[in-house]
Amino acid sequence: MINIAGFQDGGQACIRREVDVCNTNCKDHLYQDCQSEVVFDCACPEGKYLTQNGTCVSQDQCGCYDFTQPDEYFESGETSTQGCRQCTCNGHVMACRNTCEDVTCPNGQVSKTDVLLSGEDTNCTRKMCPRPYYSQAECIDVESSANMCFCSDGKKQTRV
Repeated sequence: MINIAGFQDGGQACIRREVDVCNTNCKDHLYQDCQSEVVFDCACPEGKYLTQNGTCVSQDQCGCYDFTQPDEYFESGETSTQGCRQCTCNGHVMACRNTCEDVTCPNGQVSKTDVLLSGEDTNCTRKMCPRPYYSQAECIDVESSANMCFCSDGKKQTRV
């Protein structure tokens, strides 16, 4: 829980009262698995929630938290992209969509979508077979590659 001692609500000090910890600040209020507990503490007025910067706001001004990425906070209208998942904060709700195309790959290959959604590190997810004048394999940046299909993990990709 956020330490809210001394925060201000439009110039007024916080209100000491019984509150459910899941309804005191924006993050806990939006977290679906918050463990409810009633405490006597300093809190915002009814219907308001404490933001990260210590102000009391209505729920639609809370912004968004992506609970798949601890401590990731997004202002309303802000967009986040990870692999094929693009999310936009709408008020206090993260709206996510898949941005990769559905592709059918040849036998023994995996689609770009599957590689990106697998959660593996994409810095050098696949290796390109070495060019004749290079002694080591090159890395393929799957996210920025124009290829839609890649060799399965452990196999070398060759240039087309």
